[in-house]
Amino acid sequence: MPTLTQNHVRLVLVTVAVLSAAALTAILLQGRGTSTVPVGLWSLLVGALVVAGVLLPLVAAATPLSRPRSVAPAVLLFLAMTAHATFLDEQLSGFPVGWLCTTGVVVALAGTVVLLFNALGLRRERSGTRSRLS
Repeated sequence: MPTLTQNHVRLVLVTVAVLSAAALTAILLQGRGTSTVPVGLWSLLVGALVVAGVLLPLVAAATPLSRPRSVAPAVLLFLAMTAHATFLDEQLSGFPVGWLCTTGVVVALAGTVVLLFNALGLRRERSGTRSRLS
């Protein structure tokens, strides 16, 4: 079975951060457009994408939080996936934003699943007991 290294985790985190930054750029270039969402809520959603989609993955990639044995990168990817998923609504996004956010959700979901199973498998091997999931 191939092993997951810290560089693999960093690559996924940086990929999600780049997709978030590209979606954020497209969102800011489009503006609110014809959205019926209140300005305060729209600002909050964009801020959540900045924090959960761009800043947290980049901080995790640059620090020891990106260890494959830890559950922390999976949690951060889940937060980024949630921030991306809010912009899949037609009222909030147009053409490029929808595609970028869909790609971000897929990459973050795949990374979350792989990291969780890897962390659970490593913990099972370390403790020498049988996991509840298997």
